[in-house]
Amino acid sequence: MAPRGVADGYRGETPLPNEKHEKFCQMMATGAVTQSRAIQAAYGARKSAAQMANNLLRQPHVKARIDYLKRERASRWDDFEDDVFDGFEELLNGVLDNVAELVRACDGNGLAREAAQARDVLTTISSRVLAQLHSLRAADKQQVVRTDNLIQTLESLNVVTPR
Repeated sequence: MAPRGVADGYRGETPLPNEKHEKFCQMMATGAVTQSRAIQAAYGARKSAAQMANNLLRQPHVKARIDYLKRERASRWDDFEDDVFDGFEELLNGVLDNVAELVRACDGNGLAREAAQARDVLTTISSRVLAQLHSLRAADKQQVVRTDNLIQTLESLNVVTPR
């Protein structure tokens, strides 16, 4: 039976009515604190914090709330990762386009030495990013399609050799 203010079948989607229980759940969901630290923060208690934490963790509504908060946190992290990857992709494409344009401008204006230097920069950037993208792809299977697209872009510049 759920405690007062918590519906039967509670799955953690709403904050717990007991503020101390809610604070405990939020701290535990971060994964950054121990059970004892979460109890100390929620209750201001030092005495028998470990036992209090164990008792709370046995309550289904507390476990449900912690699980829900962890899922929410993971979801927000995934969104943040996507935003960072999108920004990286846009920035990288801009840099590569600018350096490639510099190479063409140097070639077109008889600046062979400068064109060669710019081409070296483009090769270095592309090679380093390509190595990082291969590492990303290996580490995060969900980003395979996105990293594959960037890898194809880099390889199409004909300044790096495909793996």
